[in-house]
Amino acid sequence: MHEQAAHNLGLRCHYQLIEVAGADREELRALLDGVRRLGFAGVNITFPCKEAVVDLLDELSPDAAK
Repeated sequence: MHEQAAHNLGLRCHYQLIEVAGADREELRALLDGVRRLGFAGVNITFPCKEAVVDLLDELSPDAAK
């Protein structure tokens, strides 16, 4: 779905599930450090990790901050 939407916008995109069930704060930090090093343009964080990563992020949109 995400790859097709990007394609429709003329963008190149690869959407990859990275399973982190049970990850603690340091594991989440390591994951974010890793995707930064790999050059990811962004990541989609879902429940239950959304709140756990807020202070580990480079930036947070105003809507997400609300």
